[in-house]
Amino acid sequence: MRTAQLQQIAIGVGVSVLVLTLGLGIAIFAQKNRRAALYEHWLANQVNAPPPPVVEAPDPFDGLEDTAIAQVRAHVIAGTTLGARVEAGELTNRVDALSREGVSSGDWVSRRLEDYSVYEVSFEHTFHSVKFGPRWYVQMSAEGPRPDSSNGVVPVNGLSRQLHRTDLDEGLRYLNREAEVLQALTEHRFDGGLRLAAALLMFFEGRTDAEERSILGWHVVPEATDPEAPLEYRAYFQWEEDGQVADAWWEVNLTNRDFRAKDLQANEIMSLGGEVALADVLDLLPRTLDLTQPPEAEDDPRRRALRYLLANDRLVEAVGALLTLRGQEEDLEYGGWELNVTSERHVYDVGCRFTVGSEENRVTWRVDANTGVATPTNEIARTAQLTLEIAPPTTE
Repeated sequence: MRTAQLQQIAIGVGVSVLVLTLGLGIAIFAQKNRRAALYEHWLANQVNAPPPPVVEAPDPFDGLEDTAIAQVRAHVIAGTTLGARVEAGELTNRVDALSREGVSSGDWVSRRLEDYSVYEVSFEHTFHSVKFGPRWYVQMSAEGPRPDSSNGVVPVNGLSRQLHRTDLDEGLRYLNREAEVLQALTEHRFDGGLRLAAALLMFFEGRTDAEERSILGWHVVPEATDPEAPLEYRAYFQWEEDGQVADAWWEVNLTNRDFRAKDLQANEIMSLGGEVALADVLDLLPRTLDLTQPPEAEDDPRRRALRYLLANDRLVEAVGALLTLRGQEEDLEYGGWELNVTSERHVYDVGCRFTVGSEENRVTWRVDANTGVATPTNEIARTAQLTLEIAPPTTE
């Protein structure tokens, strides 16, 4: 009996302990849940603190435009500085591209080359839309590569290299080669036989999309003038159209008489020249005139004036190509040449006649039969002259 009672007591105690343990576990679990919920609520109401700022080291080569210019100007050649040579007009007095009327007096300009320690410095002139002048690369880092004796100032075109010469009169023949450069360019014949000069005249006088257009002409800038390397020049043809100045430009290698179009306008002119075959161009040469003899051998002054004009085969071909282009767009009939006397002895008005629809037109020049000098006297003739030759000085 007593044993049974003890067993009941033990069972009761065990049940009580079990119930107590279970209740305590439930309480602890509920407490953890409450704490987790409170923590989540607390996190959701926090303001995210910004990350600590990243401090970048300052760029030691930023903003050194004026310093680069000063370094170029202070560079000494033969006892004088480059700045003194530039500002004394040593190049302007010697280089045709700089001395023509209308070229600006020039300003120092500097810009950094991307993220490098090198700056490009130039003394920049302007002629209509063309900016040009001597250029240098300047190494602003003491640890950067520097050619011997350069002090970090390296000339990069023909004009700057000329300023580095001890004798500024040496090598000028390589700086003033405009006529040869333009001859190499405009005499180029495309696969169909047409000259680039003719394509230029077709491009400008054949276009009718502009209300106002005037031809400013050629400007040639020496780029690389070391006779031990290819001689390179930049040839710009400029015009004003509806109040805006535009240009087409080529790089010309005079050593091998090669060239490359460098902008859209130059490429468009090249494309036009490649589309026309010389065999399809209107032949303006009169069949009754023997052109094998030189003009000065002609006794008749009137015929001599015509011979002098026709001897410029680039001019005759260009005008013929223009009339061919116009004949494709409208009814055009070629009427041959006519000569009229003027009030000046041995000076004649020479005209190439053509008819568009019912309207008669002419391309005309005034020609001195004694000297062969031909002066254009109408718009097509003036455009042809500026297209084929260097533009005369302009007055601004």
